[in-house]
Amino acid sequence: MGALEDGESGGTAFLPDRQLDVRAAVLSHRALPQPKVRTVAELITKWRRDDHADPLTFIDTQSPNSPLAIDRLLDKSERFASALLSRGLGAGDRVLLLLPSGEEFVAAFFGALMARTVPVPCVFPVVLGDPKPLLANLAPIVASARPRLLITLPQVAGPAAESIMSNVGGTKAVLIPEMAHATPRAASLPEIDENDLALIQYTSGPLGEPTGVALTHNNILANIDGIASVLRLSDADIALTWVPLVHDMGLIGMLLTSFYARAQLFVMPPQVFLMRPHAWLRAISDLRATLSAAPNAAYQLCVRRVTDRHMEGLDLSSWRLALNGSEFVQATTVDAFAEKFGRVGFRRSAFYPLYGLAENALAATCPDLERAFVVSTSGDGATPVVGVGRPIRGQEVAIVNDAGEVAREREVGEIIVRGPSVMRGYFNNEPATARVLSGGWLYTGDLGFIEHGQLFVVGRKKEMVIKVGRNYYPRDIEEAAESVAALEGGRALAFASPSATEGTEDLVLIVESRALDEAARRQLTLDVNGALLANVGIRADRVVPIPPGRISGASHRAAIRGELRREFGDGRLA
Repeated sequence: MGALEDGESGGTAFLPDRQLDVRAAVLSHRALPQPKVRTVAELITKWRRDDHADPLTFIDTQSPNSPLAIDRLLDKSERFASALLSRGLGAGDRVLLLLPSGEEFVAAFFGALMARTVPVPCVFPVVLGDPKPLLANLAPIVASARPRLLITLPQVAGPAAESIMSNVGGTKAVLIPEMAHATPRAASLPEIDENDLALIQYTSGPLGEPTGVALTHNNILANIDGIASVLRLSDADIALTWVPLVHDMGLIGMLLTSFYARAQLFVMPPQVFLMRPHAWLRAISDLRATLSAAPNAAYQLCVRRVTDRHMEGLDLSSWRLALNGSEFVQATTVDAFAEKFGRVGFRRSAFYPLYGLAENALAATCPDLERAFVVSTSGDGATPVVGVGRPIRGQEVAIVNDAGEVAREREVGEIIVRGPSVMRGYFNNEPATARVLSGGWLYTGDLGFIEHGQLFVVGRKKEMVIKVGRNYYPRDIEEAAESVAALEGGRALAFASPSATEGTEDLVLIVESRALDEAARRQLTLDVNGALLANVGIRADRVVPIPPGRISGASHRAAIRGELRREFGDGRLA
């Protein structure tokens, strides 16, 4: 196996099973991460600030801000840890966290780490109705992670929760925060090893094949050290997030990275942003925030829904780092946002498009502060593509073509990543792990190219739908849709289609149905989206009926998915 000199960074990268002697599409950052703490739990147990400022504040436009002092956070976290230890949990045991983005989630997360157990955050709905569908959707994750305990709110912790945990955690396997608060603090807490698992992140909805990303303390700390280093974060920064803390962008990118840099963090409920996008910008203006992150669709939503009235008195000049990641960054969104909000002090140079994925903890590449992002064109020479920068500390990024060879500059191929942030594997899923990890490299399934030392992402090999930063497997969507009686036993097929107007991907669902008149189509769309919301937590942007037989008669679902996607893109399916 030979070495490849990276002419851009001067680093050396190694690719498996290839003898390389040409300058090609490989980037590396030779400097290794140098985390300031040994474990993720130490981000709060070793907190030091001369001014004793509150590290975390929860804000809501309808109520006073709620600061969480470090002493209070430590006390609550230690009581959660003590509650776990008193129930016999120990090193490596998994703990499901089914909590909204708030004080209890943060304390339970760090408490699980302090007990040397492994937190498994699960998506909590913006609005909680009947908890039974929520718990039913949790079943595949429970079967995969085999947790010993579920921590959730009292309104969820009923017989249905006890039932779903009975086969893995035994009796009394559900804990509500009030029980933890009443637990006396243990005399001592276990020693944590930096190679212990620190997080298992399930990034999708109910999966046919659960893929929980297993990350160690070392994986996470290497990533947040790289992020903090390239962005030059410090205790002078003020961070703000509305992204749910269960999301890797919210948890690792904002919460843990802010703690690491000792930056003050303000957390806004996700529903506040979703209902009133201007509230996010108003909070940045009022708090003089310097750092905030969101998926591309959030910036596009602000372009569409923030009015001139909302912009009165707005001042975004403090916002030096507007991170854009978790889904494809669209040049049209960047331009529209910068043009609209440039009138109130936003600088286009504040945009920092990132590339990363949960399997790499979070970030893989980011533009340098001195070299703002650039825009190139895709293979067709016409579509603008936003550059997502260079590798962060310790990371290597390469492009390989269909033959498994390293691509040349501007040649599109699969993005592969190597470095200290790459996951240990998919928890309890060796076949899935083997499909994406080889020779130390993570095969991301994303397509891109390298030009002038920057990475550009153009598409995806893997069949995945990304909506507002969350991943969904098409088969889960299809199975939910196929439960609708109006399909008459027919089949459904789901895929993503880029949407310039929404700044994200549209979910397109092709369904076999004889409901071809306008009234029947409307009812079909309502029925299908009702099933999707109940079972997957997502709705289709387009439901397109076709006569029965096209999907069900295909020998290979992936092949017909590609055909129908092309036909939809060409306007042949309406």
